Amino acid sequence: KRWKYFADVMVDIGITLEMLAPSVLGGTWFLPLLCMGNVCKALCGVAAGACGGSLQLYWANKLMGTEEGIAEIAAKGGAQRTVLGGVGLVLSGLFAKWLGDGTGKSVGGIQKRRLWISMYCLLTMLHLISNWMSLKLIALDWLNGWRLHWVVEEFLKCIDDGKDTICISDPMEMSTKEPIFFLPELQEKKRRSSKYPIHMGVSFDQFATLSHQPLSVLQSKLEIQQNQCIDNYII
Repeated sequence: KRWKYFADVMVDIGITLEMLAPSVLGGTWFLPLLCMGNVCKALCGVAAGACGGSLQLYWANKLMGTEEGIAEIAAKGGAQRTVLGGVGLVLSGLFAKWLGDGTGKSVGGIQKRRLWISMYCLLTMLHLISNWMSLKLIALDWLNGWRLHWVVEEFLKCIDDGKDTICISDPMEMSTKEPIFFLPELQEKKRRSSKYPIHMGVSFDQFATLSHQPLSVLQSKLEIQQNQCIDNYII
C-alpha cells in the first residue's frame, strides 16, 4: 500500500514539474524540469505496476470470492481508466479554451491564472486524499513488517498482562493503523517501541549476528531442521 501511494505522489509531482517547466526562470530550466517530471512518471509506472497485482487480487477475493476474478477486475479497471481519461481530456480541452494562454496582464487574465492554479492545487489534494482513504479501506490478510510487528506486540502484551484470552487486531483494524508513508522516524519509532524487534528477510550472516551464536552451530542446527521438517523459513 505504501508503494501504491508512492506512485500516486510521484505522478502528481511529475505533472507539477511539467506544468512549471515553461515558466520557471523564463523557461531556462525547461529541459531539466521536463526530464525530472518524466522520471517521476516513470517511477510511478514501475511502482504502480509492481503492486497493482496484489491489490487487484485483494479486490477479486473480496468482491467475487475467488482469485479467478482478477481478470475481470483488471478488465473493469482498464475500462474505467479509459472512460475517465476520455472525459478528463474533453473537460481539460474546454477549460483550456476558456482560459486562453493565461499570460494576460489584465484583471481578467490574472483572475483566470489564479483560478487554474487554485483548481490544480484543489484537484491534486483531492487525488491524494482520495487515494489515502481508499488505501485505508484495503485490509490485506497477509503479514509484512509492520503488520507482523503489531500482531506480535499485541500477542505478547496479552501474555504479559496475564489475560486468559488473546486479543489480536483483525485485518481491517490493522489497515487503519498501518502507515502509508515511507518515513524514517516511523521506522525508528517502531524499533524503540518494540519489546522484541522484528527483522524480516535478513541474510544468514545477519541472522547469525542477531542470534549471538557461532556460525558453525547455526549451520548444524539448520541441517538437522531441514532433515526433520519441510519449512523453508526460520522464526
